[in-house]
Amino acid sequence: MHFHSFVLNTDMILFFFVLFASFLFKNSFFCILFHMKIYIKPYCPHCIRLLSLLDSENVEYEVIDIIKSPEQGVIMQKISGHTGVPQVAIKTIIIYDYGTEETLVADILSLIKSGDQEEDIRKNLTSQFTSLV
Repeated sequence: MHFHSFVLNTDMILFFFVLFASFLFKNSFFCILFHMKIYIKPYCPHCIRLLSLLDSENVEYEVIDIIKSPEQGVIMQKISGHTGVPQVAIKTIIIYDYGTEETLVADILSLIKSGDQEEDIRKNLTSQFTSLV
């Protein structure tokens, strides 16, 4: 008789925590399943303005500096088909063009709050985007 030992490693614990939290915080602004990447150039005034506005809204994001990491810029361009920054990868889309930083933040907040209704929200975005799926 052979028994397989069951060991909880940190990846499994994190997975179960995220799974539990997704049920607990479904459709909530604080949903921890959400992850956003913002592709920037550090001297870009539009990037600086966007980050400032997101900070004022207490939105969490990961900054990808395409000057420090040019390979990330190549990935960004392959995904969106565009080279301009800022670009925002959020949920299942990458936003590559927008009206103003304020309208972009409004679109981002709508996507964060959308929960399972992302398809409906995407129809009303003012920003230009490419689907990641």
